[in-house]
Amino acid sequence: MKYVSVNAILALYVWILCTPTWGQSYIRDTPYRELVPHRFQFRSQPRIANFNQLSFDSIYAISGCTVLDSKGWLLSTENGLTWFTLPNVNKDIPIVNGPSIAWKSAQILCIGSNQIVVIDQTNVLRLSIDDTEHAQIVWSVKHHLLGVADACITDDDIWIASANGTVKTDFSAEEISLIDNRAATAVACKPGLKASFSAGLESVQVFEKGDLVRWEWVTNLTSYAGGVYDGPVRSLAVDDDGTLYVGTETAINIRAPNGTVSRLDYQRGVPMNNTQIVAIEPNTQALLAASPKAFMRRAPSLKESPGEAMPGQWQYYHGPRYLLGDSQVSLVDVTHDNQTVVVTDGGIVILEWQWWTLAQKAAHYEDILDRHIRHGMVSDCSLKEFGNASSCTNGPSDNNGLWTSLLVVAEAYRYALSPSPEQHARVSTLFRGMQLLVNITGIRGLMARSAVSPSEPKPSGGTWHKSNDSAYSGWLWKGDASSDEVVGHLFAYPVVVDVMKGTPEAKAALGLMEDIVSYIVENGFYLIDITGNHTQWGVWAPKFLNHDRLWSDERGLNSMQILSYLAAVFTYSQNATLQTLALAAYYELTNSTNQYNTNMVNLKIESPFDNNYSDDELTFLPYYTFMNAVKKNSTFASTALGMSIERTWGAVRPLKSAAWISMYLGMGGKTFDETDLQNMAWNLRTWPLELINWPVKNSDRRDVIIDREQDRSGQQGHDSMRILPANERSQLRWNSNPHDLDGGNGLSEGDPGAWLWPYWTARYHSLII
Repeated sequence: MKYVSVNAILALYVWILCTPTWGQSYIRDTPYRELVPHRFQFRSQPRIANFNQLSFDSIYAISGCTVLDSKGWLLSTENGLTWFTLPNVNKDIPIVNGPSIAWKSAQILCIGSNQIVVIDQTNVLRLSIDDTEHAQIVWSVKHHLLGVADACITDDDIWIASANGTVKTDFSAEEISLIDNRAATAVACKPGLKASFSAGLESVQVFEKGDLVRWEWVTNLTSYAGGVYDGPVRSLAVDDDGTLYVGTETAINIRAPNGTVSRLDYQRGVPMNNTQIVAIEPNTQALLAASPKAFMRRAPSLKESPGEAMPGQWQYYHGPRYLLGDSQVSLVDVTHDNQTVVVTDGGIVILEWQWWTLAQKAAHYEDILDRHIRHGMVSDCSLKEFGNASSCTNGPSDNNGLWTSLLVVAEAYRYALSPSPEQHARVSTLFRGMQLLVNITGIRGLMARSAVSPSEPKPSGGTWHKSNDSAYSGWLWKGDASSDEVVGHLFAYPVVVDVMKGTPEAKAALGLMEDIVSYIVENGFYLIDITGNHTQWGVWAPKFLNHDRLWSDERGLNSMQILSYLAAVFTYSQNATLQTLALAAYYELTNSTNQYNTNMVNLKIESPFDNNYSDDELTFLPYYTFMNAVKKNSTFASTALGMSIERTWGAVRPLKSAAWISMYLGMGGKTFDETDLQNMAWNLRTWPLELINWPVKNSDRRDVIIDREQDRSGQQGHDSMRILPANERSQLRWNSNPHDLDGGNGLSEGDPGAWLWPYWTARYHSLII
């Protein structure tokens, strides 16, 4: 028998046991702000199942209000004055007296419970809503203003922007008069603030106590005459400190209370220019902005808004995951804390910030998982209708084994942390799906890609075989299992053996692991299909990995995989014959001729032309299996393994992936700091609640720096240099490219394994407590 050097053992154990010098190596599952969209389509919009529907087709103005002790929004619609609340109550409020109101051009301001101000083409009116949900005009004054564009209210005064200029009036006024005759497109004021503001195509005005105290030019984008502000003003907003935000075509200008003016543009992270609307969240003071095709939010301090983004980073909301229609934003209301209302060409969306924990999110995904389980196997599902998750149709997947394995590990760790009959049953259901994939082939150690029962539609695509096992009479199974399937099976089984000791699943997992590895070894390091030939990707033999140029991509990866499997069988099996087989194979593959241990050092291919994100998944799962074996048995400790893991970790660390972070730290990785833990939490927290593959487009964002390198599909200009939050991209699995900018079609739903697996791995290893 050969022996591993003492130095190699010590090197790897130092790698495993080394603790970071910065201190705490976990994060707490503290409450964070989760964004929950509530969508309400206009009556004439093409119906999306599970979205709410309104009784009208247009909204001309909106204001958050309290009416009859209920919080909601008053809308100006084609029906007149409409009361709208989150449970989808939208009812008309009749006006019982006074002149008719031109609602299409009206501005609405709520001024207290049951009280509103309406400004239309000819009048400024105060309305009171009574207990019968009717409105009465209690005060009005005529005006002769042209083009009323905006209005706001302080404790005592109403400010109006119009083509004639700026108006300040109150409820005792008998006539309307201008306090500044520069044409105005926007006003901003707030109760308790010293200053109020107006602005238009040529200037920005500052008022104190109703008097003009300062004005500044805006830049003329036609004549190029310069100004303090970037261009004609579309919108104004003021925060609690009196800081003014000015929306223009080219930038968002910021006027500090001391009068200094700065700017935000794409170089400072603004995703889109051409700002139509700016607003300030009342409780967090976060800056909101809308362009013609998107809605944006600049994250405030972590204290005010934890879990969303780092302070100053912009969040981007576009497409049906968050908005309706073509995402053309026309109105925004921020009256109520934690509820931002966005009106688009397709309807109303209430973006509600709710306090969640990751444990709550895990429970949410468990509910989604139920519809993705078919005979114990897990996969994505296709949707019969756009965006309709309830139309989920689950069928065979080429990687049923891999996707199911992630859930088996997640649920097994959940069981280990909190054993119960119910959780045992959950693991058992999924584990039986993996057993089915092996047993149905009738060949010990050979797994199917997928399987269908006699009652399911006959599948197409690929090679399907009838099962010869009497237990699966009439079933079909898909052949040509790939290395992905082997990776998944041999990732899940050791975990089940480790954490479910004494259960039928643990005993069965060990047997399946032994069968698969011995089948591969006894067939010369190939996965032999029922045809008698090796499957296309089931190859770990030196003949191909070391000597065939077409297998150079897999040389390091597959070398590490097979060494991992051999180490696992030797460590977990109690069968001396199998242990001898595994050890002999391990030494054969790591001898001076085959050098698989050296092959694996540089297994991660980093060339952009050949960077395969699927291979990252096929790397970390066997790494994890390998390291768990090494921790139990130093026979397989090697400096090469530690070097390989560290090199790969260095390559994937910038991806901010909860999967790779939790796996690396769970293996005992030493090169990390608090930022990595925060990135793990950020990735888990920003994963979208809905796993529908919604259409996403980020390629036209100005804050995105395009990676000009050609990717492995031969394309250029499709990837971002930085990693966007998970809820802004279409990636729902870790075998896909997190740099992709565009994707999705709304016609499939991912299973939650890509989230539950790293979450429960992190929980099991006390990375999240």
